[in-house]
Amino acid sequence: MQNKTILLGFVAVLLVIKFAVVPLIDWQDSTAATVHRQAAQLEKGKRLLANQEDIAARVQALEALRETLQEGLVFSAEDQTSLQIELQSFLGKRLEEYGLEARNINWLNSLSKGPLVEQRVELSLSGKLHGLISFMLDVEQFQPRMSVVRINTINSNMYPQRQTLGQFNGMVVLSMMRNAGTSGETDEQP
Repeated sequence: MQNKTILLGFVAVLLVIKFAVVPLIDWQDSTAATVHRQAAQLEKGKRLLANQEDIAARVQALEALRETLQEGLVFSAEDQTSLQIELQSFLGKRLEEYGLEARNINWLNSLSKGPLVEQRVELSLSGKLHGLISFMLDVEQFQPRMSVVRINTINSNMYPQRQTLGQFNGMVVLSMMRNAGTSGETDEQP
């Protein structure tokens, strides 16, 4: 009987440990972890507040750098029409300067890329090969940046006598970026 009482007391102590003490210790551990995590966040916030002026100065410097880079890479034209007018004037002068004839100028669909829009123009050209190379070098060095995306030559197997050395007959695709503007435009064709 006495062993039974001791055994029941031992079981009661184990039950108290299992259902009262262990959950209490788990709760204390989770509370301590939460307090430690919040203290770390508080320290981080204090450091940010202490460095607020330095952070603001760095943000302004990065904004200035972004604007400087954007001036050299992105056309300032806010809409597709003004960009096309500006570029056709530029391209017409350059083609004439290098002795190239533009048989056709085709504006391809614009592609939205975040706050920028990529605009492509396809030029069907003929003229001297060295004039084409000079034209492409001039275009690649132009600010804001334009790049030659694709060059296709047109070769006729039916009329080989039309092909001469030093002559170019084909298509050149140029790509440039411009600001998307305030209209929130997407892919479009005028």
